[in-house]
Amino acid sequence: LKIATIYVVCRGDEEERGISFRILEKLVPTIRKQLKGSLKLRWIPHLVFKNDETFDHADRIGHLLREIEGEEKGT
Repeated sequence: LKIATIYVVCRGDEEERGISFRILEKLVPTIRKQLKGSLKLRWIPHLVFKNDETFDHADRIGHLLREIEGEEKGT
């Protein structure tokens, strides 16, 4: 395991998400150092943070379903 991808849910607008991810990127060396002390691995993986869009997709689907339901009630 050379790369560990960590999916993060960040609420807020794009600017707030960007700030959160920049902070996480700055903390990578500290996090890796802490992992090195607690994990028994030959190599500590490089950490990559990605936005978990699962909740965004679920919100969008919910919104579309409510729209469809409203259209059906209107007819």
